[in-house]
Amino acid sequence: MAELIITVICVLLAVLCLIYGIFAWHCRGPILMNKYLLASEEEKRALARQPKEERNADYRYAAKISFGIALMWFLAGLGIIIDIRIMWLAVIAAIVLVIYALAELFRNNRS
Repeated sequence: MAELIITVICVLLAVLCLIYGIFAWHCRGPILMNKYLLASEEEKRALARQPKEERNADYRYAAKISFGIALMWFLAGLGIIIDIRIMWLAVIAAIVLVIYALAELFRNNRS
């Protein structure tokens, strides 16, 4: 019974991340990035004046990360319900997600 509850929670988290990813891909809703969430009032004013292309790039980046997190949660839920060995796919998805996020961070800081 506990496995079923944990699986339902994992799938719900995957669906929530997927929904946010779809909205972010279409440049709608909040941008869930530290750049926006932890900005001071002065930084928020500067971000409001940034070009639309930069804001859309931030939306797309947030959407890609959200899709990766959704995949990770889905694979974790699948691993719990089917076979624990499938959980390794969730771990691999998390590792790929971290590598992608770090690569984008270093690429953006270089340019």
